[in-house]
Amino acid sequence: MSTPIEMEPMYNVPTDELLKKFPITYETPAEQTLELKVQNRMLNGFNTWNLGYDAWQHWGEVLYTPDSMYNVHGVRLTLREYQMAMNIGLKAVNMQMGRFNNMILCGDWTAIRYEVHNTDNRTGKEEDTTVMEFVKFADHGDLGAKVVEGWGGVKGPDYAGMQHFQTAEEQAAQKAFMDGVLAMKLADTDDLEAKYPVVYPTPVPAGQGEAQKALVLKLIDAWNNGTDSFKEFAEKNLAADGGFDVDDVKFTRDGLTQHAAQVIADTKEKRVRINNILVNADWAAFHYWSQVVKADGTPDVKESMEFLHFVQTEDGLKIDKSWLKG
Repeated sequence: MSTPIEMEPMYNVPTDELLKKFPITYETPAEQTLELKVQNRMLNGFNTWNLGYDAWQHWGEVLYTPDSMYNVHGVRLTLREYQMAMNIGLKAVNMQMGRFNNMILCGDWTAIRYEVHNTDNRTGKEEDTTVMEFVKFADHGDLGAKVVEGWGGVKGPDYAGMQHFQTAEEQAAQKAFMDGVLAMKLADTDDLEAKYPVVYPTPVPAGQGEAQKALVLKLIDAWNNGTDSFKEFAEKNLAADGGFDVDDVKFTRDGLTQHAAQVIADTKEKRVRINNILVNADWAAFHYWSQVVKADGTPDVKESMEFLHFVQTEDGLKIDKSWLKG
């Protein structure tokens, strides 16, 4: 009797061995049974992903089920559609996974941040970038953890192109989702938990974990209340000597405040739908959708993912590092 692919030794390298090959720069604990399975599965994935499309597809039999869904740059795809998109993408660009920066595990969810080196197979142009993903898993017993649904990267210039992989019905559902985000109204309340309900809630550790989530909600609310509000938040809650990365551009605290003022003025961005806030140890990651106004005055939807690092100071809890993709 043949061994199920999920149990083949090449896909079950021990975590300790994989961490030597792919160390996680900012490692956070994996404690629960499912978290440990997800951690191992993701590291085994890194051990496989750099070998091209055929290897990626074969690995997909381990990581996904036929019912798994993946949102690629904002577009929701079935597994088969996702495979079609990846087949075209990997033929056009040689994508090599690099440093594993974060793997924040929280119940049946994980948020990962990693570096990628892309080479255009036609022009030879090379580019380094950072990718963020949020993924929900289910425990399949001896077959390990498998993806229920994931979100890879954020809505970008290829949004319309990615929709070509969807059926007409799926495209209609995609439009309905975006229209729903554009129509969202925030509750008129000072209770930020009620004002910004998390669509996919996960357990939050008591104590500092709760304080970190509260600070994430304050950050979102400060942004939505305009330039002066965000500046006040930054001066109080961002470390003066911190480093803050926006779309691979590094800012000081003052630089970030100035950048935020420009974005708020240019786009009138309102962060209205919070998909996730994952908290583990001194880290948090959150994924959200915003209402914006484009340069031509038409409304649009923006998707963002962000990772935050917290430190406890004499002046209270502060954010000293952040990475934003939006």
